[in-house]
Amino acid sequence: MAWTVTLNGVTYTQASVEGNKYSDEASGLPAILKDFAAHAAAIKTATSTSSVAIGTGSKSFTVETGKTFVVGENIRVMDAAAPTTNYMEGDITSYDSASGALVVNVTSKGGSGTKVSWTLSAQGAQGAAGPAGVAGPTGVMLQYAGTSAPAGWLLCDGSVVSRATYADLYAVTGDAFGAGDGSTTFGLPDMRGRTSIGLDNMGGTSANRITNTQADSLGGNAGAEDHTITTPESAAHVHNRGANQFATWGTDFYATNSGGSGTNTGSTGGGGAHNNMPPYLAVNIIIKT
Repeated sequence: MAWTVTLNGVTYTQASVEGNKYSDEASGLPAILKDFAAHAAAIKTATSTSSVAIGTGSKSFTVETGKTFVVGENIRVMDAAAPTTNYMEGDITSYDSASGALVVNVTSKGGSGTKVSWTLSAQGAQGAAGPAGVAGPTGVMLQYAGTSAPAGWLLCDGSVVSRATYADLYAVTGDAFGAGDGSTTFGLPDMRGRTSIGLDNMGGTSANRITNTQADSLGGNAGAEDHTITTPESAAHVHNRGANQFATWGTDFYATNSGGSGTNTGSTGGGGAHNNMPPYLAVNIIIKT
């Protein structure tokens, strides 16, 4: 039985792709695949002028009719003016293809404010990695070879940022890396010239592998690029001399025990700091917002 399909406004028939027409770029399989992709994108995307505040929970929109949105499908709702900053993600709980009424249960978001121009894109069923994908949840820190942070991330440079704009991140970090102005801003982790270690009391019990108090506090920091050895840090030792070595009257002599008296041997060494750094490669560190 011969078939007919309309994709992206173009009608294809079995006859149009039979034989040597199969590879024809204008009407064969290449054209079908191109129009299929465009057709699929069109029926899984929409726009809306509904006035909606960015947040979690149930959100209602009016979109175009005739879309193929289905209940349970994951969808991303983006502010048309700033899609990478202001957005919401969640699952479709209802859609009326006749009226265009769409309801989304938002589980993650970025940005803030009430917006009136939206672009919506269904992403299919949510996979095992969740809406955050392999990058992980808000607050994850990664090494990054780029020069500036990508969308959805910030550099861990100790900057002070808005608690409202980055509410999800502030909910994770709180004031651990800086309280900002104490009310509207907070500090990002400052990884400039630093590496990280696991909290010594992670999980509530100290391992005592690092005993200073900084290692028991989220955001605690310690360590130095170089270090100067002090006397208490030197290993206990003696400088041995031959026993009963006496000098003639009026000249210096050396004692072999701490009970004697006499002149000291001359000091040596510069007393300067030594390098305390392992070999390293400098990259940016970014944090998921």
